Amino acid sequence: MALTFCDQGLNTYQALAAAGITPSRSRTYTRAEIEDALTSVTGSEVVLGCQRGKLTEAWYSFNVKGSLQAGEFVPTSPVGKSGRGSCPARGIKYVPKN
Repeated sequence: MALTFCDQGLNTYQALAAAGITPSRSRTYTRAEIEDALTSVTGSEVVLGCQRGKLTEAWYSFNVKGSLQAGEFVPTSPVGKSGRGSCPARGIKYVPKN
């Protein structure tokens, strides 16, 4: 799956919601659940970032064919990131924004 710069297909919040992963102060999720939901957006691996057990970041990796503005974004495996990010295997909180 390739994306263009203006493509609306890369929406982290919508991908999580479509997989039943919604903000909550009490419910927790596994890293695998979140990764699977976000991988479905790009077809490529995603790296998650957490602080104190709360999901704070999702990194997607792409190669760009052509210019950044008009090019085609091709999903690729993450480079330069060791391991699986900073999230635990389970017990991840996805809290509502304040």
